[in-house]
Amino acid sequence: TQPTDQSATKPADQSATQPAEQNATTQAAHSATQLGSMLFHRNVSGSRVVDSVHQPQVIGGHKFINFSSHSNSYPNLPYLTFAAAVGMTKVDVDCIIKRLTKCLQSMYQTGMN
Repeated sequence: TQPTDQSATKPADQSATQPAEQNATTQAAHSATQLGSMLFHRNVSGSRVVDSVHQPQVIGGHKFINFSSHSNSYPNLPYLTFAAAVGMTKVDVDCIIKRLTKCLQSMYQTGMN
């Protein structure tokens, strides 16, 4: 007997078998975490990206939906938070906004939106 070509029956990319909505959600989560990484590498500390589109986490027998988003009912959308500190000035906030804007522009230009 001849060996069968298994690749013909398997999808080349697992994402091809996922619904389009799930693909878009996964892509949004990846883009959100990429944004967090970009901010960190530009010395923006205190930012936190929550992708909230991953599988529920089980810790000590307790199931957490949307783990790290602090709410089980938060929509399945990523979001970004920034920490603020006593003593921050408008100049500090403007600097963060400028770096965030540059990151978002870079993501848009490279198609990571």
